Amino acid sequence: DNIFTTQDKPMLGYALVAKASLILPESQIGVGVEMLKITEYNYLMPYYTVKVYNHLANPLITPYLFYNRRHTLSAGYLYYGLMFGPSIANMGVNALEYTHGGTVATDYTTTYHSVVGYVGCIQSGIVFRLAGHLSFSADAAMRFTDYYYRTLNNTQTDDPYRYRYFYFPITAGLRYKI
Repeated sequence: DNIFTTQDKPMLGYALVAKASLILPESQIGVGVEMLKITEYNYLMPYYTVKVYNHLANPLITPYLFYNRRHTLSAGYLYYGLMFGPSIANMGVNALEYTHGGTVATDYTTTYHSVVGYVGCIQSGIVFRLAGHLSFSADAAMRFTDYYYRTLNNTQTDDPYRYRYFYFPITAGLRYKI
């Protein structure tokens, strides 16, 4: 008996990234850390008046290693590569609330649990030199993460809080070359 509408709606979130890389003639290797929020929402049925936020990761923190191939341009470079590392998520588990012993959920509360998994991706970006050591960069990635939370009193045979999903961070910012 599904108490939600049939389709979750993804929401825009934030993505913050910090990287340190060693730039070689045709490649770059490095480490980084990313912090972002992944949330979707739905409505409780049958009245569609209570919006339920499903916090898949609030935040998701991923320290990672990466390797990129570089292609030199006249004022910068284009790159593409791979990334892999652990994922640490603060995952929200919703508990539905019923009024007056009724069978229709009217509200919910969210409890947060820290979970650990992994993340991997393919990524691509471009870097343009602006002046001296300062550059503009833009990056797009297709990331996959897997993590789960197992409740102590879970009587279900499956893992209701196992998350495996793709997400697509797009970032833009400034780089300073040391």
